Amino acid sequence: MQQELADEKIDSLTLEYTHMLTSQLDSQRLYFEEKMARMEKEALDQVTALEDRSRKYKEEMERLDCQLQDTMKAKRKLEKKLDQVTARLSKAEAEIRDEKEMNKCLRDNQAILREKADRDQAEREKKHRDEVQELAEQVRDLTFYVETQQKLAQASDEQKQELQDGQIVVETPPDESASKASTASGHSKGRKSKKRK
Repeated sequence: MQQELADEKIDSLTLEYTHMLTSQLDSQRLYFEEKMARMEKEALDQVTALEDRSRKYKEEMERLDCQLQDTMKAKRKLEKKLDQVTARLSKAEAEIRDEKEMNKCLRDNQAILREKADRDQAEREKKHRDEVQELAEQVRDLTFYVETQQKLAQASDEQKQELQDGQIVVETPPDESASKASTASGHSKGRKSKKRK
């Protein structure tokens, strides 16, 4: 009988202990489940935040990559344009150098032609003056000859004889050169010899 009471008491204590242990285990299970749920939620939030951040970084990288591509295209265009401008500049500088060289040659040629033209003009003027001077001397000689012939025609026989026996002296004007006088003298002597004939 006592044994049965003892067994019942043990069973009762075992049952109570089991109930208490189960209750504590349930409490701990609930606690850890809630904690696990919170940790999962926090982890999920962190993952979501990381995914959002990663997506934003990816979008930013794509945007920067597009900008880089556009920048590279613009750079290539600018380099091409720079090469074209440089080529045109080099060509323009070469043309300017050629033009300067041509202008220098033209100026040199112009100076040579002007000098030659001045010499030719001076020679023509000198030749013209000489021709005018020679014509003037011829006119003076012809005038003198005509006047002499007129005077001889009007002179008496005695005056004609004196003129044939005498010498004719032609005076040169003070402003005329000695060459003119010698030329006039030569012409006069030629006329005198003709008259004596």
